[in-house]
Amino acid sequence: MIATGPSNAVVIFSDGTFVVASPPDVEPADLIAALLAARPFLESHHANAYETLDQYIASDKETQRMARLENIMGAIQNNLPQIPELKDALRRFLEEKER
Repeated sequence: MIATGPSNAVVIFSDGTFVVASPPDVEPADLIAALLAARPFLESHHANAYETLDQYIASDKETQRMARLENIMGAIQNNLPQIPELKDALRRFLEEKER
């Protein structure tokens, strides 16, 4: 059985062992995509590994979300001195969103 990701293939053997065939400069996201494509065939053999993978994916998404928040807050802080009306504009924006 073979499951594929964007640039990888996972060759799955009947005993649940597998090998990932990928280019030498594989991106982590591509490797994860290949493992997720193989999930229906491998999870029964490697449940703990997929649980760990799910935790990693959730943690990575949260890290990205927090980085976006920090970028937005940094942009606001850096622009407040040059754009004094930004503070009032942000207040109005947030008040509108709360309605």
